[in-house]
Amino acid sequence: MMINGDKKIVGFTAGNFDIIHPGYVYTFQTAKKHCDYFMVFLQNDPSLDRVNKYTPVVPRAERYNTLMEMESVDAVYTYQTEEELVQLIEFFKPDVFGFQGKEMDKEVEFEMSLRASLLLKEEYPMARAYIKALPGGKRFVFKAKVQAYEGPARFVKGFSQDTEVIGSEDFKSYVKSIP
Repeated sequence: MMINGDKKIVGFTAGNFDIIHPGYVYTFQTAKKHCDYFMVFLQNDPSLDRVNKYTPVVPRAERYNTLMEMESVDAVYTYQTEEELVQLIEFFKPDVFGFQGKEMDKEVEFEMSLRASLLLKEEYPMARAYIKALPGGKRFVFKAKVQAYEGPARFVKGFSQDTEVIGSEDFKSYVKSIP
């Protein structure tokens, strides 16, 4: 993707970001370290499309302004429906971990606990299609091609007690190289 006339690595995250807490700030800062241009896709009100979600307390305009004031956030795009989110994703073409690169050529495969699989689905909704339950339903496998190792490696490293890399030696080496 061309941004400011240069080829850049683009990352994103999506959600309603109702109350910005330190976890969000840390996530955005960490994501920005791994990409040149970091975007937030801000959902207006998830309760309009999904009955199990709540109506945000903070108005969208204030959430938007707060996100735009963050040093690690380069752009904020709003959406309402999951279909609109898919359109944003299709336009920017990031991998399941929110990174956009030159090619989808890096193989990632890891086994994880139920807890890790639930969090992976929550944090990276596009990952759902690549998670399969193992017999017994207590362990799961994520397997996909991605554009960059950074996102999945951060996830695996952050859940080291709940995950085990079982695929590519390149990915194993990358995860081991992270302090």
